[in-house]
Amino acid sequence: MWLKKDSVAYQDLTSLVFDKRLLKDLQKMALFKHTGPLEIFHRALLKYLPKCQAFSYEGEGLPRHHGT
Repeated sequence: MWLKKDSVAYQDLTSLVFDKRLLKDLQKMALFKHTGPLEIFHRALLKYLPKCQAFSYEGEGLPRHHGT
């Protein structure tokens, strides 16, 4: 081991690594999830179903001709 347990550097390092505030923050960071995929999905929805355009329900009862 390149740091001796009785050295000042080792004691300073362990006090930093085992700091209660740091460990608490690391627990919170471990639960963090990126929302990138969800944002991409919502962006795709807005591309094809924009919020500023209204769609009427008049055509709901009409028969549809599917390509299948």
